[in-house]
Amino acid sequence: MIKRKKIKSFFSMVSYMDSHETRRSYFNVIHDSIKLARIRNKLLYEKHGNIPEYALWISEAIKDEDIEKRKMWIEEFIKE
Repeated sequence: MIKRKKIKSFFSMVSYMDSHETRRSYFNVIHDSIKLARIRNKLLYEKHGNIPEYALWISEAIKDEDIEKRKMWIEEFIKE
């Protein structure tokens, strides 16, 4: 589990990313579940503000997804 101190420092470094930059960053690391978890959490934070720890993405959950499902996640998120 991620420690609260790390979560706070992560969210304090969050900066705005437009959808094109977000997609490019996301697809550049599509095979790295750790980096994808960070990007997804960052996007959720930007959209919803503070989110509970239990709702954060972890790399183990992303490892179970195939590449198509990973691609679909970002496309659906950007549509909203």
